[in-house]
Order: sequence, then structure tokens, then C-alpha cells
Amino acid sequence: MDNLLKQAIKKSLVKKGYLFTGNATSAGYTVTYTAALKSALSDDEVLRIYGAQPGLIPSRKVDQTAEKGTLIVDVINQKTGRLHWRSIGQALANLNKIPLKDRKQRVDQFVDFLLADLH
Repeated sequence: MDNLLKQAIKKSLVKKGYLFTGNATSAGYTVTYTAALKSALSDDEVLRIYGAQPGLIPSRKVDQTAEKGTLIVDVINQKTGRLHWRSIGQALANLNKIPLKDRKQRVDQFVDFLLADLH
């Protein structure tokens, strides 16, 4: 999953016209992300650590084996070290039931959605 997220974030940023460098010190911005399932990062922890609560509330009809996942993407200004932009999103998934090809497509769509407001 980590590799799928890295690829999706890079692909989405390249579509927006961003360029990547192998040397982080020469970059204007650094992109980081945190991805976790609810069992590892609860909504309360997201609020406490990141100051935001996406608030995805699953309906009772959802597959009970699906787990809520959270993706947080941060863009850090390299000169100031300050947060330039952040997006937080949540989705339900049962990764064991999603074929890799479909998982990649869903991750790409979700990342594109999260990064839509980044200019």
C-alpha cells in the first residue's frame, strides 16, 4: 500500500505541473503523508495530532469487515519549515477483497480527490 500511495501522490502532483528532485535540500517543498487504518489511528487521535477531524461515519449497511482508513498529505515549505498545505481524507476499504489492479485505481482516484485543491 505504501508504494501505491507514493506512486499516486507523485502522479497526481506531476499532472498538476510539479517537478521532483532527488535532492530534498534543493526542493521548494517537501510532500509527506500519513496513512493508517482506524485500528492504528483513531478519529480522536487525528483531531489531537493534526487539528482536524474528517468525520467519515459509515452506515450500518457497510461491509462489517471493511475498515476506515485515513490519509493525510502535508506540503512543507522547505525554506520556512512550516506547513504550507494539508489535506485529510477517509475511506472505507477491505484491502483483502480488492484486487491489486482495482486497489491502484481507487488509490489514484482518492489521492487525486485529496490533492484537487492544491495549486
